[in-house]
Formats: sequence, structure tokens, C-alpha cells
Amino acid sequence: GLLAGQQDYEPQPTDGGLAWFHERHVSVVHNTPQIVSLRLVWRAFAGGVHGMTETAFRSLDPRTGAEVGPADILAEGFEDSLLPLVEARFREAHDVEEGSSLADAGFVFDDDTFALPENVRIDGAGLAFYYNLYEVAPYAFGPTEIAVTWDELEGLLKPGIRAAVQGRSEELTVPRGAQEPGELP
Repeated sequence: GLLAGQQDYEPQPTDGGLAWFHERHVSVVHNTPQIVSLRLVWRAFAGGVHGMTETAFRSLDPRTGAEVGPADILAEGFEDSLLPLVEARFREAHDVEEGSSLADAGFVFDDDTFALPENVRIDGAGLAFYYNLYEVAPYAFGPTEIAVTWDELEGLLKPGIRAAVQGRSEELTVPRGAQEPGELP
């Protein structure tokens, strides 16, 4: 399968003389006793006009190994307040006027309705929403990262979360094997 193919992989020159490559990197972007956030970067080139890069973020409770996401740290219904804030920043980053069609500006969202990505970084500064190449726009638009600070999220946080994420408390607990996002005791 895929693993066997990767084990046999050897860089091949392309017509342009560039060698093929496939790289994966993992780095720790946030590390406290309550939460560790990782950046996983995959880069590849196998010929063609350009290579590809994809970035994923995963946050974990290091005490249990459970994945931690926005639903675990933000109060129920957070989307109602957070979505308009992130959309306004997204539009500003790409010079798309409020009320104008995202599709007309070259973006692809279901029903031309802005949506938060599943790819979210949690760190000491706040949350960052990351759209990869091709996720909502052509390659030429590049990736988009929209940051929201803890101060801006203050009214949306579950009790004790800010201190826990910033490493000042033991209140963030995600039980090992939690099945549902937000399943905090």
C-alpha cells in the first residue's frame, strides 16, 4: 500500500531537472502541562508547475493523550459569535468587501457561506484558524491564517480555560477516550 510505496520511494529528476521530494515535519508550537499543540507540515514535489504544502495543527492534553479542539475550550454556541469575527478578518485579509460574494472573489465555500476550518491552532496567544492551499481558494491565493486572541475570546471561553491553556492552572481535563468534542468533566 501507501507505506510500502513510500519505503521504495526514490527522488526522480523531472524534465526541469528538479528532484522529486516528499517531506514531513512535526514541531511543537505550544507546550504547557495542560495542552500541547503540534504543527504537522507535509511538503512534496512530483513534477508539474509547483509543489504542494499542507499544514495541520493538533492539540492534545498531554496527561491523557486526548485531542483538544475549539469545542473543548469554548462555550456552547460559540460559533454564533466567532464565525462573524473570523469571516470579517478573512475578508479583510483578502480585500473582499462585507456582503459581497466570496465566490465572485475566487473562494469556494458550500453555498457561498463562510465556514470555519477544522484546522485550528491553540497556543498561548489564542486560536488561529488555518485554511490550506486549495481548501477554499486556488493555489495562487496561498494559505490563510486568521488569529483571534484570548482577550477577544474572553466571553466565549469555558470557565478556567484561559488559565489552563496558558499553563497557569490544572483545570483543563479531557478524559482519555473522550468520544465527543467538548466532553470535559
